[in-house]
Amino acid sequence: MEYPESNNTSPLNPRDYWKQLFQVSMNTGAKLGLMFVVQALSLLLFQAGSIASIIYLIALLAVPVMLVVYANRYRDQYQAGSIRYMQAVSFMLWTYLFATLIAAVAYWIVLYFLFQNPQFIQMMEGSMELVTNLLQDDPEVQDQVVSAFSRLSPRSMTLQMITSSLFFGLIYIYIAAIFVKRS
Repeated sequence: MEYPESNNTSPLNPRDYWKQLFQVSMNTGAKLGLMFVVQALSLLLFQAGSIASIIYLIALLAVPVMLVVYANRYRDQYQAGSIRYMQAVSFMLWTYLFATLIAAVAYWIVLYFLFQNPQFIQMMEGSMELVTNLLQDDPEVQDQVVSAFSRLSPRSMTLQMITSSLFFGLIYIYIAAIFVKRS
């Protein structure tokens, strides 16, 4: 998929600027979203142990690196090598939002299948038993943990994953934009 053509010789009017920004953000967000899909699919390998963890970690670390690479490419190709801080934040934010839309769908589908797997349910129950055994001294906290485990569903876990991803993504975007900007 090719980026829309850029005319670096004259500044874009605001409407064309936002149109270009959204087009490029959607294209790069789709590519970035593939790393989130790899993360989600690695959850299906929960029985493989460390292999699944390594795949998940590589995909997790690839997301911020790819985001900065795409932001630098956007700066160089569409902003004539110069981009202000808030323009960099805007581009990375829209790209990340499009990527997390893809991630939400991928995580929900994967978690839906995981919750159908009896081995995964047994692993979750084993985790719950371990936590309740550790909290034997405090029955009130133990009841809260059991209640929290019983409310877990693909929907709730997807919301938790996407919310935390957006939170940490925003922090990263505001920091990374410092290094992407160039006057």
